[in-house]
Amino acid sequence: MAALAVRGLSARTARRLKEVARKSGVSVNKLVVSVLERAAGTAPVAPAGRPLHHDLDELLGTWSEAQHRAFSRAVRAFERIDDEMWK
Repeated sequence: MAALAVRGLSARTARRLKEVARKSGVSVNKLVVSVLERAAGTAPVAPAGRPLHHDLDELLGTWSEAQHRAFSRAVRAFERIDDEMWK
């Protein structure tokens, strides 16, 4: 794995990178590697050839069982098919 030193980075940009990394729950290094891979066109891709995203990974497994049940009840109406609409 290669290492890269970045010189000439403004204090403003460094602060912003730290802020984005903190809000994203990743290290500054991971954030910078991700940005560079996307810019270079070498970012990992999903099996179907689409970009691989991890945008919701931090939410995985964070709901309690009660929250899951409440959400499932709240969206149950969206699971019904309106036969009249599909005629």
